[in-house]
Amino acid sequence: MCKKNDMRRGNDACPVKVDERNSCQKLSAAKSIALILLIVITALLVAGFMDIFRGPDTEWVQQTYVVSEGDTLWSIGQRVKAAGDERDIREIVFELRRQNKLENYIRPGDEVKIWAEGLKHDR
Repeated sequence: MCKKNDMRRGNDACPVKVDERNSCQKLSAAKSIALILLIVITALLVAGFMDIFRGPDTEWVQQTYVVSEGDTLWSIGQRVKAAGDERDIREIVFELRRQNKLENYIRPGDEVKIWAEGLKHDR
């Protein structure tokens, strides 16, 4: 055990902890290792939980759709949504118009490029 005066003088014999009686105690190697392990395990658990709540990895895929008789942007948007796109149908229709630079109408034979969310196959 070392004394309070040893700490004031910068004595390396007592580098760590002062308790309520003003006496120094060295941390044992086992306590230091246990503390490091606790920090590492906590970090791994936090990283694991963040991965769980992140959800599936998605990427944007492009397809070309040829407009058929009776198709509307809304009906095409419904197909995109039914194929697994989680966006609101109005957002899908808005993006179809914007990305294809479309006016208020489409005609049979027109090609509409569709960007939709799809699951990634590999990480």
